[in-house]
Amino acid sequence: GTGPADLRTLLVAQVRASCRRDLMSALMLRDADVLGGLARAAEERGLATTGFVGYLVALREQGLIDTERTLAEQVTVVSSMFIGYFASAPMTPSSLRVEGCAAEIVAETIHRMLVRREPLTPAERSAMDAATRAYATFDEELT
Repeated sequence: GTGPADLRTLLVAQVRASCRRDLMSALMLRDADVLGGLARAAEERGLATTGFVGYLVALREQGLIDTERTLAEQVTVVSSMFIGYFASAPMTPSSLRVEGCAAEIVAETIHRMLVRREPLTPAERSAMDAATRAYATFDEELT
């Protein structure tokens, strides 16, 4: 894409990156890129300030994503979607399996849970772009 970096773009890139990895080793090692620090968040003072949870906190504080749901609810959905997608793929009959990596579908589902009802203003889109680029470790995939 050529537009500003946003939450949906980041989610697609994260799912694609996860598709390229061996999921089971990633889950066993609690790979920070796959789970974005989600598993550790509950262990660290109840709230992470870095990783994907920290990114969500920053977006919530700036009002750039939905805040009607709690952070815990949002983290639950994100982690469930990531783990569920990769864990269920081997059990899904090939006739019902999406060809390749279903990054857009997974990202869209997570995005719908996180996006706020009102569209972002141009200034908020710029803030989203800045927050997303600050978090992302794969800027080349966002530009």
